[in-house]
Order: sequence, then structure tokens, then C-alpha cells
Amino acid sequence: MTINEIVTSKRIFKELTEKDYRYLILDSNKIKKCIHFDYVILIKHGDLQYPKKWIRYVNFKPVKGQVTPIEDYNRDDYEYIFMPDPGLSDELKSELELLGQPTDDSNRFGNFLAQLDIIPDQLLPLVKEEIKFCLKSGVEPRVIDAYEYEEKGEKTYLILDLEDNPHDFEEETTAEFQNMETVEAYELPTKDMRLYKVNDPSSSYHPEKWFIYSYADANFPYFEEIYEIENLLPYTAFKELQVK
Repeated sequence: MTINEIVTSKRIFKELTEKDYRYLILDSNKIKKCIHFDYVILIKHGDLQYPKKWIRYVNFKPVKGQVTPIEDYNRDDYEYIFMPDPGLSDELKSELELLGQPTDDSNRFGNFLAQLDIIPDQLLPLVKEEIKFCLKSGVEPRVIDAYEYEEKGEKTYLILDLEDNPHDFEEETTAEFQNMETVEAYELPTKDMRLYKVNDPSSSYHPEKWFIYSYADANFPYFEEIYEIENLLPYTAFKELQVK
């Protein structure tokens, strides 16, 4: 199998790792339009007075439900969607302190009522004013591309949006890999890793390159460029494959 065959119907994303880069090979059919609840609080109709029912997505690394297929999202289900402001009005601070609620920077608006079963009636107008102020930003959940896969029997989503994602994706490199010509190919006896020598027409200075192709993890196969391998190849377990 050539590199061109591997990347058919795939999209390739360059990801920064602890050591260097790798190129994730993702099935195009598993990349979906999704809603990303990026640092927002969602309040369903009738739940305003009950903070423990508020849906809080204020995590940098997405948690379950924070990314959802666009067809499963109905904006009309929610009375309020807003980005919490890091500060609190002086009036609201005073009222919260009377209730014994902390108001310092460690307990910002995203979580400041999370311990209350119900918001007292006298506090409700102030909370509405705080939400109204936050709504001025006009923030709504964003439509993004996400890769859907299963982990421990549950659907999980990897955000692919290059402008705003919790992963170190730098660019999409699908076209570059689609245009590479396979010159030589090798495989380990374990059949979970291959080695490819390719001609890369997009690189005018160093068109000859070597890539490891790892597919032990079916969800996340990847390419990784390696260097100075040619002289060492006879001392490895790789066996040459016929390239058509």
C-alpha cells in the first residue's frame, strides 16, 4: 500500500508533540460539523433559579457534552447562553457575602452560585442583571469540525478547528500527502508500523523524505517524519515491501 492509497478519503493534520511533529490521519467520514460550547454557561427554560441545573462548560480541555453534533443542538432549548464575566458587581458581591458565598477570584461567575440549591428571590434581579451584562458580548456556541471516535464505548470528539482548539494542531497537510510519490516501503513483522521513502514535490529543497506510518491505534494512525534512517535500515526489523 502506498502513501497515496493510505490518505485516500482521509484528512491529515500536523500536530505538535513533546519531541517534534506528527501527522494525524483521520477518516473524512468521521469528521463532522459540531457545536462547541466554548467557555459558556447554558441555562434551560425554568432553570434560572436553580444553579445546580445550569450547564457549565468552562473547561479548556473539553468534557463530555461540550462538543456535540450540530443536528443534536436546539438553541430554543436554552433561555440563556453566555460567557461568564470574570468580575462581579459590588452589589452582587455584597449580597453573596451575606449568604456566605465566596466572591474572590477563585470563585468567579462561572461557578459562583454552584453551591446554591436555589437563588433567593431578593437575589434573582441582581443575577439577571449580571447575566444581561454578560450577554452583551453576543457570544454563542461555535460551529466547528470535530473528529468523532469511540473511547470506552462512548462517542468522543477531537476538535480540529485550527483557530481555537485545545490541541496543538498547526495546519492541515492533506494536499501535501496526497501528492507524495512512494519510492520504497517497508513493514515491521508485527504489522503495526511501516516505513516509507517518498518524493515530496511540495518540497523543492528536500523532496526525498522518510516517514514512519504507525497504525497500532486504529483511532489515531499517524505519519512521523524521520531522518538519517537509510544507513541504519539494514540493522532494523523492517522488511521491504513491493511498491506497485
